[in-house]
Amino acid sequence: MTFGKVLHRSLGMASALVLAGLALLTFVDVVGRYFFNQPVRGAYEVIEMLMGALIFTALPAVTHSDRHITIDLLDRATPRRLVPLRDMAVNLISAIALGIIAWRLWLLGDVKAEYNDLTAFLRIPQAPVVYAMSVLAACACVAAALLSLRARHRD
Repeated sequence: MTFGKVLHRSLGMASALVLAGLALLTFVDVVGRYFFNQPVRGAYEVIEMLMGALIFTALPAVTHSDRHITIDLLDRATPRRLVPLRDMAVNLISAIALGIIAWRLWLLGDVKAEYNDLTAFLRIPQAPVVYAMSVLAACACVAAALLSLRARHRD
């Protein structure tokens, strides 16, 4: 199994686990709040971080498998010979956008680390989460760049 497939499966599994944790925490928080008047302490902060983790663990896996949401309004109007060029351009633009997102997240992580930013209630350090999001966005950037190269060499 290639490194890309191992990474894809690992991130897919991580996304599934994060989603399960998110659903469980939300369920327990709602039940605690409405039936026992006792919500989970800090649930909002943890849910906020888990949402970021869910998005950024899924992003490289979705990009690697070329499963992003697409709009096919112009597919029928695009000449067959231009499809590889179109796919190459779209994936290249995606790679550039993801690279910028990764770069900006890294800079945000630096700011959060410099100021030792913590969540308000649970006092969880924010910088490691932002750095992880940056690395995962960079992985998605590489996946999009590889898709662009693959489209270029397609018939």
